Amino acid sequence: MAHWRMQLNNAISRLSLGLNVVNWSDHMSGPRYSPTWTSIVLINGVQYGVGHGRSKDASREEAACQAYATLTAQHGLQ
Repeated sequence: MAHWRMQLNNAISRLSLGLNVVNWSDHMSGPRYSPTWTSIVLINGVQYGVGHGRSKDASREEAACQAYATLTAQHGLQ
């Protein structure tokens, strides 16, 4: 299992984008017994990824995966 939030933080560190540049916006919808979470990851105030999942953790991982792909493509990281 890839740990996308860790990968994203490592990429931000390699790019020297600074500290505390990642912010999350999380929203739960649906009934409490079967919620759907939506998470948005912002880097320096710019949206880089959106994720959906049955838990906040799962939605953040999906959003981090998208953000990592976008950030590494923009900066030519591998």
